Amino acid sequence: MTSNNMLYRQERNPQRHRFIRSDQPLTLAPDTPVFEEIEDLRQALQFAVSLEHFTIPPYLCALYSIHESTNPEAARIIRTVAVEEMLHMTLAANILNAIGGKPVIGSSKEPLPTYPHEMPKIATSFPVNLLRFSKDAVNTFLRIERPAALTKPPKTGQFRSIGEFYASVREALRRLDHKAKKKNPKGIFTGTQKQVTNEHYYGSGGKLFGVRNLDDAEDALDEIVGQGEGIDGSIEDGDGASFGDDVEYAHYFRFNEIFHERRYRPHDKPSDAPSGDLLRVDWNAVYNMVPNPKMSMFTVRPGLHKKAREFNRIYTKLLKNLHNACNGFPDALQEGIPMMHAMRIAAVDLMQEPCGIGNYTAGPSFEIVP
Repeated sequence: MTSNNMLYRQERNPQRHRFIRSDQPLTLAPDTPVFEEIEDLRQALQFAVSLEHFTIPPYLCALYSIHESTNPEAARIIRTVAVEEMLHMTLAANILNAIGGKPVIGSSKEPLPTYPHEMPKIATSFPVNLLRFSKDAVNTFLRIERPAALTKPPKTGQFRSIGEFYASVREALRRLDHKAKKKNPKGIFTGTQKQVTNEHYYGSGGKLFGVRNLDDAEDALDEIVGQGEGIDGSIEDGDGASFGDDVEYAHYFRFNEIFHERRYRPHDKPSDAPSGDLLRVDWNAVYNMVPNPKMSMFTVRPGLHKKAREFNRIYTKLLKNLHNACNGFPDALQEGIPMMHAMRIAAVDLMQEPCGIGNYTAGPSFEIVP
């Protein structure tokens, strides 16, 4: 993340290929927003929970729209990234809990955007839509994970990238914890009881762990940023970055393989397009979902409206489940497994129904319902 003068090193194991923060001093750009007080930091971490949540519906829409038994690699990539975004949301909630906050997921206290919607508080100039699997959708995913460098400073209170936002969170955690330790050995980490850990997590990829001190919080931020968020401009890897088989890349690179329909080769550079074997993509093997569906579109079709509401009922229940898991009832996270399966079934059912708008089918709208 060169915009923050932060260096990244490569960590390898059979499942993971990611860029994580090296032990370098953290320097923010002079105009980067700073979280001055502990309550500012708590609000920032609540925003982090909401920001990770914001990316999940677009990814799931694209995933659900792919015809069964087609595009297996593209579907696997999108599915794993979506699950990792849920991991990031939970890690952000763990940090927030650890510093005495209370995560809010899926309620009026966490404003949920209707799509299309600009990336919140991130100085980008593109809308995020709910789209079927397509080049346009994957291009949006690339812009989410690696926002283009801006030619002018962002507006007051905005960040150039997701990565810059998390760098500011990291800086505040360090500064405020150091200050608080002058009075309390625990520093700002006084609320470490309500933690969700790997034993409760139903996903794959990455690690979910409790946050009880500054080191744990920085490890959590490394996990979030290292899996792909906020890569701004080129990545310079002092150890010599390379790509190969049997590794998982950061989100940007995984989506880039889909977009270019090619794998990375061992000597490809992170700043280049992949140049390896073909990754076969059938862009036509998808349901023709109407862009940015809403329940209100289907009111003249009672049966379709009922199906749309049923999807949103399951989605609302899942968010409540996540909220409970992050607020002292971590075992509730396991209950999300059947809900995720039910959501997919309900979404695919919608996508097979003509919606009455051109030749489009209906689709999931990810709205909160009572």
